[in-house]
Amino acid sequence: YGFGVSVDLSILSIPILTVPRTPYSHGSAAPAYDDVDNVLSLSAGVPLLASLSTGVLNSEASSDVDNGVGSRTTMGTALVNDLDLTLLPALIGPPVVQVSADTIGATSNVVGDYQSMDPSGSMILENLAISVAGIGLTIDPNPAPNTVLIDAAGVKIVLNEQTTTDTDTVADQTTNAIHITLTEVSSQLGLVSGDVIISGSHAHMEGAVPEPASFLALGGLAAGFFLRKRRR
Repeated sequence: YGFGVSVDLSILSIPILTVPRTPYSHGSAAPAYDDVDNVLSLSAGVPLLASLSTGVLNSEASSDVDNGVGSRTTMGTALVNDLDLTLLPALIGPPVVQVSADTIGATSNVVGDYQSMDPSGSMILENLAISVAGIGLTIDPNPAPNTVLIDAAGVKIVLNEQTTTDTDTVADQTTNAIHITLTEVSSQLGLVSGDVIISGSHAHMEGAVPEPASFLALGGLAAGFFLRKRRR
């Protein structure tokens, strides 16, 4: 799958601001598919809690898995333009979290076949600026996977968040460009908890153990079906 933004904020476990995955591209192969979604802009918020606005958001999920022989690919990607995010504005002074960027994107891929599946993730950013309580954070233009910018006072911000599984039969990749987690952070409305994800992506592939070869009539030899299912 791929999605542009996702917001889930609550006070005392009561949902206050929820933005489902938008736009959201997804699918499952076989057969092969290519799901592309776009949103021209997004605006959401709750006074005294949070505000979010973007320009164009793009997402795509695709796979060429068709139960045929050979290497195949599954992919999820998302791109968010003109991001402006404010979390927990103060009555006086700067908000708890402020994020802006020209472009934020994430991609997850799995390429290969049984016993040779290769998951990978990447992100892109252009003019990303993040501040916490008015203090600007230092941002590497090419952040390494799972770069933690801050984890203090209930605020955790991770760039290029990646989770990978890679075995003979299963390959799985999740990549989030920005993941903000709030844990009981004080606001004008109460203690706020929840998550904000900007540009999320996921790819998944499963390979079945090859079946033993079997003889056909007239003495021919047929290889067992080597790949049963791949999905994203």
